[in-house]
Amino acid sequence: MRLVVADPEESSSAPLLDQLEKLGFTALAARDFSAVLAYCEQTPPDMVMCAEFDWARKLVVEHPRIPVVLTSRTTLD
Repeated sequence: MRLVVADPEESSSAPLLDQLEKLGFTALAARDFSAVLAYCEQTPPDMVMCAEFDWARKLVVEHPRIPVVLTSRTTLD
C-alpha cells in the first residue's frame, strides 16, 4: 500500500513515516501542498495522511477518489 504523509513539520512526521515503513507500507513525505498534489496526480496513492486541515479539505475536492485521513501532531504519554 502506498501512502502519502502530508505534514510541513518533519520532526512530527518522521516517526510516523518510520513506523509505516516498518509495517511494510510505502510511505512518502510531502512537506507542502504542491508536493501532495504532485504525488496525487503522478501516481495516486492508496491514501493520504494529512496533518493540515486546509490541505485535507482542498485535497478531497481536487481528488475525491483518494481517501484522506487527518492526523494529529499531539502524542499521548
